[in-house]
Amino acid sequence: EFTARHVAELRALEVDTITPQRYLLIVATGDEVLDYRHAVEKYRGAERLVIAGGDHGFSDFASHLDSVLGFAGR
Repeated sequence: EFTARHVAELRALEVDTITPQRYLLIVATGDEVLDYRHAVEKYRGAERLVIAGGDHGFSDFASHLDSVLGFAGR
């Protein structure tokens, strides 16, 4: 059950600005749940991987693992 209390808890975690260098944004333009453009705007300046198509579950995540590990310094 997702209630108004849950929404309030999530909003309390929201920050106005981020430190872009700390983030790797991975989004899919085909996400059927979230609009990837909101994330691109929110994480402006961060390194990002915008996947054309795709889905909310990142079913092709394994093919992007090298990018994730590279960002993590591995």
